[in-house]
Amino acid sequence: MGLVSFRGKILKIIDETPTVKTFRFERPEDFHFKAGQSCSLAFPDRIVPGRRMYSFSNSMADSDFFEVTIKKHGSFSSMMFSIKEGAEIDVKGPFGNTFVFDESHHEGIVLLAGGVGVAPFMSMLQYASSRGMKNELVLMFSSKEEREIIARKRLDSYMENGKKISVVYALTQEQPSGWKGEKGRINSKMIKKYIKGMPDKYKYFICGPDAFISSMKIEIKGMSVDERNIVIEEWGI
Repeated sequence: MGLVSFRGKILKIIDETPTVKTFRFERPEDFHFKAGQSCSLAFPDRIVPGRRMYSFSNSMADSDFFEVTIKKHGSFSSMMFSIKEGAEIDVKGPFGNTFVFDESHHEGIVLLAGGVGVAPFMSMLQYASSRGMKNELVLMFSSKEEREIIARKRLDSYMENGKKISVVYALTQEQPSGWKGEKGRINSKMIKKYIKGMPDKYKYFICGPDAFISSMKIEIKGMSVDERNIVIEEWGI
């Protein structure tokens, strides 16, 4: 599956939170990607220089479009937030073969997301759900406040119909009344609470801000997990 370059038309812009939007692009027939991969975006007239990498936040289960989910941070993302549906952006991809979801390797998989780092896991969960995956799959999603939880209804939908998918939300700052999720930062004790087997038998994917990634690595290694079973999205959020 080689790289493809094209000018992608934005079909829809979805407001996820006050600072996060999902951009839905028309997908050319020859453009294919795997859950966990990413693409680069650039403005055709280079009004903002350079290209930016973004993970796909949906899967090929959606046959005629692809999505990226972007947090407003810096000049490039700010310009993305100013454009309208129907605009065209230069797209190149797919990139990345290490942060790719493959259910054949492990019986259990844990996805650890900080903020907009949930984007590639949205793709993975959709992929797993569409395939009726048999693996145990747990997403643990850390946000500062409840209003910052991205695509909550969509994520919750993957837990329906008896699928072996669990989604756990953890709030690090806000303590809302009636909150049924976790409070505080994700740690090894919290992970053990939601998985069914021994922690060292799972594969762990981590995506989020640098501080979140560093913290998760410490927690996972503290459970005697082999480094080969820890996969990190390195390009940053």
